[in-house]
Amino acid sequence: MKKIDCILFDLDGTLIDTNRLIIESFQHTVRVHQGREATEDEFVPYFGEPLVGMLERLAPGQSSELIKTYREFNVGKHDELTTQFPGTAEVLQELKNKGITLGVVTSKMKPLAKRGLQLFGLEQFFETIVSMEDTTAHKPNPEPLLKAL
Repeated sequence: MKKIDCILFDLDGTLIDTNRLIIESFQHTVRVHQGREATEDEFVPYFGEPLVGMLERLAPGQSSELIKTYREFNVGKHDELTTQFPGTAEVLQELKNKGITLGVVTSKMKPLAKRGLQLFGLEQFFETIVSMEDTTAHKPNPEPLLKAL
């Protein structure tokens, strides 16, 4: 049997619970730019994709304006609306104790990814964090995973 020596994690919805933050950020953006209330069903199926693609799908040709609104709200509400999953730190500590190298691969920008990890004392467990600005292709393309490895 092969020994596992490295595990790469996604960040949002895996290591930290940002679902409420992401949903409220999208709802705020739709409210500001389209003057309507958006449902969770409009966004949840696309969680994990880069933000630009999700917003371009929502408002073709207007994604740069929507990104600005989304990010301002998201950064401002990040710490308030982000929570931790029970047992995450304990599991990461156990993996680290077994000599497994840990990394994060996320579509999020690096400063906000680090902020989310630091919020719950998780940054200490990771040897690498590959974020949106580290690669030209993004998930589900394998480039970010390959860079992390």
